[in-house]
Amino acid sequence: MKKLPRIMMALLLVLVFAAASTVHAEDVSVFPPQDLSTAQKKAMEDAGIPVYPNSIYTTGDDSAATVIWFQAMDPPEKIMDWYESKLSGWSTLIDRGIRVLYKGPKGIEAKKIYAGSHPYIFVSSKENSGEGNDIEITIFLPR
Repeated sequence: MKKLPRIMMALLLVLVFAAASTVHAEDVSVFPPQDLSTAQKKAMEDAGIPVYPNSIYTTGDDSAATVIWFQAMDPPEKIMDWYESKLSGWSTLIDRGIRVLYKGPKGIEAKKIYAGSHPYIFVSSKENSGEGNDIEITIFLPR
């Protein structure tokens, strides 16, 4: 009978720790959630690119092209599989171990894609950068 209070105390501690972890996991103060601008929404719609489910818009840059970043918790492979299923007319390139999905015919060199002539998407993990293990989705849309 003495074990029952210890078990209940252990369960209570687990629940308290889990609640504290949940609050911390939802804290996005490093990257405050923001809405896409009207121009960014239009650029994504024009390119036919959907927003990955449950991802959070983190930032964007419209200086030379429209570049939009989202944060997600799913593994990069799952996110890229989802984008490949949604963007069936796009091509895939493996560049330095990273899968890049781009709009254009197969076989285009990476440097031509990155030069800004084609829309592209790639996903990377930030776990090695010291910023946590969040996943970053990069969407590049040339003007």
